[in-house]
Amino acid sequence: MWHIGQHWIGKAGVAIAALVMVGSEGRLSRAPVLARSAHFDTPLASAAPSILDRDGFDRDEVRDQPDQRDRRQRTVYTYDFPSFHSQRLDEQLAQYTAYLKTHGPPDVLILGSSRSLQGIDPQVLAATLEDEGWGEVTVYNFSVNGATAKVVDVIFRQVLDPEHLPRLVIWGDGSRAFNSGRPDATYERLTASPGYRRLVTEGDRPIQSIVLQSSPQLSRLLRGQAEPSCWPAENPEASTVDPWLSSSGDCAPAPSPIATDLTPQGFLPIADRFDPAVYYQGFPRVSGQYDGSYVPFQLQGEQTQASVAIVNYARQQGIPLVLVNLPLSQDYLDPVRQSYEQQFQLHLRQLAIAQGFTLVDLNQPDFQRNDLFADPSHINQVGAVLVSEAIARDPMVPWEVLLEP
Repeated sequence: MWHIGQHWIGKAGVAIAALVMVGSEGRLSRAPVLARSAHFDTPLASAAPSILDRDGFDRDEVRDQPDQRDRRQRTVYTYDFPSFHSQRLDEQLAQYTAYLKTHGPPDVLILGSSRSLQGIDPQVLAATLEDEGWGEVTVYNFSVNGATAKVVDVIFRQVLDPEHLPRLVIWGDGSRAFNSGRPDATYERLTASPGYRRLVTEGDRPIQSIVLQSSPQLSRLLRGQAEPSCWPAENPEASTVDPWLSSSGDCAPAPSPIATDLTPQGFLPIADRFDPAVYYQGFPRVSGQYDGSYVPFQLQGEQTQASVAIVNYARQQGIPLVLVNLPLSQDYLDPVRQSYEQQFQLHLRQLAIAQGFTLVDLNQPDFQRNDLFADPSHINQVGAVLVSEAIARDPMVPWEVLLEP
């Protein structure tokens, strides 16, 4: 049995050889081999057309835009389920329910942390899949800031109803989400939240709560120009008087408004371009040996156990799982972090073999250019295009599931 540790890094070639032998037994386990040998040298130098090269997409204009996060137009929903102590998770639940009402479950659901939230663009992924001949594909990005494997496990297996799951799941993240040696503050807040208590004690899923798209009255309320005199009933279609009244004629309880800066497909586009000379004028440069994302570093533990639970649940639901190791910027990857990342890459390859999921490892030099990032570890809008296209064109991802009736 292979053991994860720095002293095994020199054995990577042997590990890859072992992957080749195991890969002949099943398609899912071959991805770690082909991803590196046949995939990573193509996206930036490939003859395949990119959305970045199409008319109307000005790469430099997008990169040079100032940060618009505080001024970005927000979509407002009403939401009546207790909070999960995560603003982004609450937003995603509100918006995803509205998405389901309009489109039904997506063909592809993206899970992960903020790295996938702004690193995998659903619209680009769908457009590239159509270009590749897979037809019209619907994609939603349900990533949440700070989500570790344990958080993704709760979202995927407990929060979301099986009826609202996709044909294929893409889980995009990196070593931080799998490091069992560091405290998991996001998971602790989530499991201590009133939303989670209601989930586990009453069996209620938030997807079943009322989530209605923004109305003129709600917009005026948020601007302080109206009072919440009456709100939609729990089942407005059943009301014969007025959808803003309950079946008894009384006003229904007012749900809470919630606003999000995400696209309708759950993506967070960030145009900032990471320039180390400028970035570190405002933020301290931290060496890898003092980086809390790595120190202490433990890959065997509760996060790996959560990962296995996710894989097993996906298999039970008949949903192929694709795990994407997202890139980090070349400036961020000092020798200490690079060593940890090499351990993590080997760990993922072993896990993919043992559990039978597809692994796409994009933490490779072609994707580590500083100009593809918004900060040292988060991809910007241009980088997200390249990452999304690379995923869509990877031959080892079982896209054929999208063609099944």
